[in-house]
Amino acid sequence: MVTRLLFVVNPVSGKKTITNYMIDILNLYCQEGLEVSVLITQHQGHAAEYVAANSQRFDRIVCAGGDGTINEVVSGLRAACDYRALLGYIPCGSTNDFASNFGLDSNVMDSAKRAISDNVLTLDSGVLNEHTFLYTAAFGMFTDVTYSTPQSFKNVLGHQAYVVNAINHLASIKPIKAVVQYEDQIIEDEFLLGLVSNSERVAGINNMFNGDADLTDGLFEVLLIKYPKSILDINEALSSFLMKNWDSKMLYYFKTARLKIWSDEKIKWTLDGEFGGEYNVSSIQNRHGSVRFCV
Repeated sequence: MVTRLLFVVNPVSGKKTITNYMIDILNLYCQEGLEVSVLITQHQGHAAEYVAANSQRFDRIVCAGGDGTINEVVSGLRAACDYRALLGYIPCGSTNDFASNFGLDSNVMDSAKRAISDNVLTLDSGVLNEHTFLYTAAFGMFTDVTYSTPQSFKNVLGHQAYVVNAINHLASIKPIKAVVQYEDQIIEDEFLLGLVSNSERVAGINNMFNGDADLTDGLFEVLLIKYPKSILDINEALSSFLMKNWDSKMLYYFKTARLKIWSDEKIKWTLDGEFGGEYNVSSIQNRHGSVRFCV
C-alpha cells in the first residue's frame, strides 16, 4: 500500500532557505516510494485550513517552516478531530523553539529524512479557549514581540529581529491583574509575565525549566513572574528567573494539566509565537498524547 504524504511548505519562513531544497526533498520522498502532495502556504492560517479539510487523505504530514507553521498543522489536525497522520518537521523558521527539544538542527536534508522515519513519539499539545498550541502559551512582557515583528525584518536579521523589536516595547510594559486557578489552588496577583509550556526552550531561551519540562507527561510547566514594585523586586525577579530559583517571592512555579485565568482587562496571548487571541477568561488544558511525531 502506497503511503500518502502531504508536504506543507511555508516559503517565507526564516530566511526562505527551504526554497533551495524543494527538488531534493521531493526527490528523496519519491525515492522512498511515497505519494507526495505539496501545499505551498499563501497566507496565515492556510495550512490549518487545508489540513482541517484534507487530513483524512494522508498517512503522513511533513511541515517545513517555523514554530507558527507547525502550530497551524497541529491546529488543523485537531479541527478535523484526526490525529491519525504521522507528523514530521523540517525546522526553517527564525527561532525554531519546538525543534530544539529533539535536537533537530538547521541541516535541512537531515531533518527531511528524520521527518519520514518510523521512530514515533507521542506528544502532548494544549488548548486555550479552543485554540491549539503545541509547546507554549504566554502573556505579558515581550510575548507579543514574536508576532508583531515584521516577516521581512525576521528574514534579514533572524532571531536578532525579536531582540530589536523587544527594546521598542519597553515603555509599554504594564502590570496584568489576574486570578489563576489550578487544581485546588488560587493565586491572585499582578503579573509581569506568564508562561504555560512543556518545552525546554521558549523564545530562543534554552533550558527554560532547568530540565523539568516534558512534552509527553500530560502536564504543563507554569511560570508566573510577579510585577515588580521596586528596584529590589526587579533584581529579585531577574536573578531568580536566571538561577531557576522557583521559591522566590517574585515567582510562582507549578505543574498542572489544566488551569483557568480571570482578568478584568483582556489578556493578549501568544501561542507558539503567533497571536492567540485576547480574553477575560482563559481556560487551558493539556491534551495528553494527541500528536504522533516522527523523530
